[in-house]
Amino acid sequence: MKIVLMILAFYILTSCSQYCYSGPYKNNSQQDSLIITEVENDTCCMNRLVLSYDGHSDVLLEIHCEDGSSIDFMKNIKGKKRKEKIGVYAVYNAAADGNSFLFFNYVTRRAYITPACFSDCLPEYTSLNFKKRSIILRNTNRFIGGTNDTLELGDKPEYVVCGKKFHFVKATLNIIY
Repeated sequence: MKIVLMILAFYILTSCSQYCYSGPYKNNSQQDSLIITEVENDTCCMNRLVLSYDGHSDVLLEIHCEDGSSIDFMKNIKGKKRKEKIGVYAVYNAAADGNSFLFFNYVTRRAYITPACFSDCLPEYTSLNFKKRSIILRNTNRFIGGTNDTLELGDKPEYVVCGKKFHFVKATLNIIY
């Protein structure tokens, strides 16, 4: 009797899962995931941003975190055409007390990062442009002076404190994956 019930339960579960997941408008592929992991032992600490897709895992970014540096999820946003899903991450550098920003496009599976490290800045998501590889960042503190112009940065690594002279900073994005 137990065997018959188990076979019946198995049949119901498999037929239900085929019905639920194989409809004409359903996507049968697994969704890509970005996972932040921390590996720690007696001598070191590592934060990793890992892309998991189709049973594979690729490390997109790896940083040492003994000093308090970290990779932090900020939010998911939609692209300009509302088709793109973009993951936004802050890569905190404790030594500089600032963030680089990483953007992952789930449609193209490409990761972009600002080479500069910013203090007191946040991305203006509507300005994100993957074709031109640029993003505008705005001052998070009250703007106290200087000019309302936009500071344009190249692709060299540097440290930028927002709000000292400029209200906005146009940053370059480097492709890392």
